[in-house]
Amino acid sequence: LAATNLLCLFAYNRISRLNLNNMLLIQSLSAWTFMLLGLWWCRKYLVFSIDKTLIVKLTAFGFPMMLVMVISTLSPALDRIFLVHHITPEQLGIYSLCQKIGLIMMVVVAAFQMAFGPFAFSLWEKTNARQTFASFQSYYIIVAGAIGIVICSLGKPLILLIGTEEYLGSEKYLPFLTLGAIVYGFYSFASLGIYYSKKMKFNLLAFVIGISVNSLFNFIFIPDYKEYGAAAGFLFGNAALVLSGYFFSGKFYRIDFSVLKDGCKMLLLSCGIF
Repeated sequence: LAATNLLCLFAYNRISRLNLNNMLLIQSLSAWTFMLLGLWWCRKYLVFSIDKTLIVKLTAFGFPMMLVMVISTLSPALDRIFLVHHITPEQLGIYSLCQKIGLIMMVVVAAFQMAFGPFAFSLWEKTNARQTFASFQSYYIIVAGAIGIVICSLGKPLILLIGTEEYLGSEKYLPFLTLGAIVYGFYSFASLGIYYSKKMKFNLLAFVIGISVNSLFNFIFIPDYKEYGAAAGFLFGNAALVLSGYFFSGKFYRIDFSVLKDGCKMLLLSCGIF
């Protein structure tokens, strides 16, 4: 998907001038290519069959997940709904570039989450599964934290690489965005019990709580603190999502995480990032 998108952008930029319509067309083409290739690879596993009982179960599982995906898609743009009323278009553009740099950490987290899912499914019923999950959370803090510190340390060079000198100064929001992305990665551990029990309504509820806290922070702090309020809302919204996930999951699949040790690591990590 990424390779097709980049190759098409590069090719079209050499042939003609890029504009918004062309970029959206290229993204659509890349997505369709990704989907068709996936269908071709999975063709041997696809069977047309109508099973009413299975459809009901899949709907109960999938409908909350669909709403979760909608919330996840809207969440990154939530701050702009508030920011447009309190800062100039130029300030919004500068902040948006910093958000793009913050996506580097989100890509790292997304890659981890994609790998963690199958790993968790294969491990749930093993005797040492809970201890392994607890250990992996500690490893995640160390690895993700190291990457986050590197990203924040290279804030100014990254801005000059992606943008121009006019965007300098926006790197001061990067620690909030980077730490928020790292906190979001904890949801892989926080949601283990939800996925184990297939109680996806709690997954939806956790995301609703997260986006509600994010919206509340934006509403309260953006008028006075502008971009800082938006970045802090992203961080604390993700924290609310993760804490909700831990609370709901504990009812179905209890894991004795090293709360004190992991909490100290996160405190040290936050100091390093800021």
